[in-house]
Amino acid sequence: MTTPFTAETAVAGDAQWPTILTWRAYDEPRMESARVQIAGNRVRAAGRIVAAQSPLHPAFSASYDLATDDKGIIDRVTLRTTRKSGVKHTSLTRDEEGFWTVITGNSQVRSNFGGAIDLDLGLSPFFSTLTLRRLRSQGVGGEIEVPMLMVNLIDLSLYEAIHVYRIDGDSIQIQTATSTATLTLDDDGIVTDYPGLAELV
Repeated sequence: MTTPFTAETAVAGDAQWPTILTWRAYDEPRMESARVQIAGNRVRAAGRIVAAQSPLHPAFSASYDLATDDKGIIDRVTLRTTRKSGVKHTSLTRDEEGFWTVITGNSQVRSNFGGAIDLDLGLSPFFSTLTLRRLRSQGVGGEIEVPMLMVNLIDLSLYEAIHVYRIDGDSIQIQTATSTATLTLDDDGIVTDYPGLAELV
C-alpha cells in the first residue's frame, strides 16, 4: 500500500537524491525524464519531454529547469520548446508579493495570474508532483480548489485555470477542465501513475 505523503516522509527520503525519474505516456508516443534533487520541501529539477506527432499534438521536444523555495513553491522556471517550425523559450520567476514575471524574447509581463502560486505544464506528471508535494507538506486535506498558471508546451502560451484536488489519505484525485483522475504517489510524493497521462517507469 502506498504510504501517505507528509513532510516527515519527504525528509526521510532525502538520501536517495538526486535521481533520474522517467515517465512513459499512455497511448501516446511521448516520454518525460528529469534529474530531480529533493531536500526537505525544496526541489530542483531539469527535465525534458519528447513527443512524436500524434492526434493530440505535433512532434516536439520541450525542456525545463526549475527550483522551488523551502515551502515547495516554484520560484523560478525556464522553458524551451522545439518544433519543426522553430524554437521558443520563456522564463518565469515568482516574487514574495505573489507576482510572476514572464520573459519571452523581448517581451516582459508581470502578473499574479489570478493568484496562482502553482504552475502546471500540460502533459507533465512531474509538475503535478510539485503541486501535490506542496499541498501535502502543508497538511492540506479534503477538497481544495487550486488556482493554476498553465503552460501550453507546444507554443509556451500561458493561461489561468482551476484544478480541484481531493485528498483523503492514500486517495489523491485531480479534476481539471478536461479530465478527472485518481493518482498514485510513492513515499516521496512523486506521481507514479496518472491514468490517461503517464506512468513512472
